[in-house]
Amino acid sequence: MSIEEAVELARSREISHQVGAAATMRDMAARHSSQVLEAGGVQALLHLLATSHWKQVHHAAATALASLAAANRGVRDTVIQAGGCATLVRLLSDREPRTQEAAAAAVWSLSVGGRAALCALAAAGAAQPLVKLMRSNVAARLAAASALYNLAHEPAAAAAIAAAGPIPVLIHQLTVKRTNLKGGQQKEELRQVQAAAAGTLWCLADGQPESRAAIGAGGGVQALVNLLTRTLDSGNDSGASFQVAGCLCCLAQDSSLRDALRIADCAEPLVRLLRSGSDDGREQAAGALWRLARGNEAGAAAVADAGAIVPLVLALGSTSQAVQHQAAGCLRSLCSAAAGAGEAEARRVAVKAAGARSALQRLVRASPGTETAVEACGALAELDASFPEPGSGAGIGRTCRACSSPIDTSDAWALAPCGHRGLCHGCATELVGSQQGCPVCCQASACLAARWMVGLYCSPKRHGTLAGFVAASAAAQPWPQFCLYCLPRCYLAQATADPHVDPPCAACRQWLAFCLPASRFWTCDRRPI
Repeated sequence: MSIEEAVELARSREISHQVGAAATMRDMAARHSSQVLEAGGVQALLHLLATSHWKQVHHAAATALASLAAANRGVRDTVIQAGGCATLVRLLSDREPRTQEAAAAAVWSLSVGGRAALCALAAAGAAQPLVKLMRSNVAARLAAASALYNLAHEPAAAAAIAAAGPIPVLIHQLTVKRTNLKGGQQKEELRQVQAAAAGTLWCLADGQPESRAAIGAGGGVQALVNLLTRTLDSGNDSGASFQVAGCLCCLAQDSSLRDALRIADCAEPLVRLLRSGSDDGREQAAGALWRLARGNEAGAAAVADAGAIVPLVLALGSTSQAVQHQAAGCLRSLCSAAAGAGEAEARRVAVKAAGARSALQRLVRASPGTETAVEACGALAELDASFPEPGSGAGIGRTCRACSSPIDTSDAWALAPCGHRGLCHGCATELVGSQQGCPVCCQASACLAARWMVGLYCSPKRHGTLAGFVAASAAAQPWPQFCLYCLPRCYLAQATADPHVDPPCAACRQWLAFCLPASRFWTCDRRPI
């Protein structure tokens, strides 16, 4: 039967002719979808769906449309322009399960057609019947879950999906075990359903605090962690690990859910994914670990106890800059959580032993000015945070970071604008304006050397926030009494005899304006900063 004959038979009133014509066009979808479209076959199939009362015709026509739409973008555009979305959405609620399955497959095929298709399906009300299908029709759950996943990427459709109450249904799909199924095809289908369900939860949780709270209250955290563990154990991914890690990363944004994530032991499978997953999976795994550790001592301890430090350091050498960024941020949080506590210091030692310093320095050199470099510099600053406070007496016997000569913290020097300290007088003077840069973070051309006096804190990273830094400076006594703009040769006492000292460069001025409380330090011409 030719394409023209099939289209002509589809307009017949005989049921057998209509079913046969739809079956013929379905079989031609793989190789001849363009010819079917040009011959008017899509309009004929939509006419059958809208006017026929026979279930066999509905099933055959919807199946043909699903195959044609999956093979040809022009078919998808034609269906949308002809108003076919509303017809297919109506069939999702048909009483015949086979018709529901065929209509769900057609909606799934349409949902890959871009934003226009997603908006048309959302306007036709596809969210509610798709969620209902996942509850009631096992045969249609893959198509329904995949269509929901695609729809959830469109904000308007995501809101409609959230209003349909899909979270309990999606969480239930995550808990179904593959051992209860027979046959490889059923197990593979379940893997795809679970990947789509996790991805839909991720889309709903992104930017919707109410959805994140509902996922947490519905037991979604434990279900996601268990699914990630089972997926990694099986070795057959189907994209589920990436989707689960992304959802966990999104949930970890909420401080109220971090304890639930830690109690669910999410760190251990995330570390496993960080070791052996794809770049996309490693990015989300490192991001979830970062959010779990950030500002949370219990979370940082859980991440470190799960063995994350070495995989994170190795991830700094990834070819993906996104993976590097997340790994550097996580290492920064591991070193800064509860700074000064014995646990944080032990993590710093472990991070240094894993070779993080050289890897972070390479990142700073390779991508200057990027967010990755910012996090790498922050991690290097936190590694440097364990250098004893000036005047504490704990620094006696310490050595210069550049030449390893013995120094005391009361006579240690820092570079700006990075703020890294622990240098002797000679090295600090030599490095200012040189091409070598800071020995800690390799930031080029350090432009200031400031002496560390009792009570002076020059690096805002040491206290995390400007407010914390100002509070620490306000309590410091005595106030430093020397010029912070100049090289070590130019103390305040000497400045009055040297009025020709150049004014501070723009980088120094910006750094000092951010770091130091105004009116407490002096320039060489004795004017307040």
